[in-house]
Amino acid sequence: MFKDYRALFLPTAIVYQEAVEKLRPLLRQRIRWCEGSMQCLFKYGVRIMTSPKINTGVKVDMTLFLFLPFFSMLLNFANISSILVQITNIFSRKPIPVLIVFTTVIVFTLIIWFYMALEYYRNTNNLSVLKCVWRAWQCIIYNVILSFIPYAALGYLLKGRSTWDKTAHAQ
Repeated sequence: MFKDYRALFLPTAIVYQEAVEKLRPLLRQRIRWCEGSMQCLFKYGVRIMTSPKINTGVKVDMTLFLFLPFFSMLLNFANISSILVQITNIFSRKPIPVLIVFTTVIVFTLIIWFYMALEYYRNTNNLSVLKCVWRAWQCIIYNVILSFIPYAALGYLLKGRSTWDKTAHAQ
């Protein structure tokens, strides 16, 4: 974009990728991607925002995308802090209101992911509804694990790590 090239959105484009099947390579891949966003923010952030060649909407979109790992870190910290405060409230105040809120959050989370499972079921051929629900609910754990990726990426960034091995895939 700095050189007057244009990026286009193609809603019909199909991109195939090979899934990473083990946790450690997945975490390494996601840390690499997250650290890359952080590096791009520091390297190009000011240039993006001040470029006369990039329109305002694209500037905002790109900058927000590059800030996403840092927003994620703040959100994660806020969530953990909130949980700790509420656990303290269970033991130091009336526990019933806190337990009601926790239960409500958990139930709504499971319901949302249940609807995701139904959509997944509609788009798969050989899986049962129960298997789709189980996989969808596993995504909750997956998201919790991945929520700590930006901290690892920032750690590597602060250490000055500048090279990464690409994720190995089966041939």
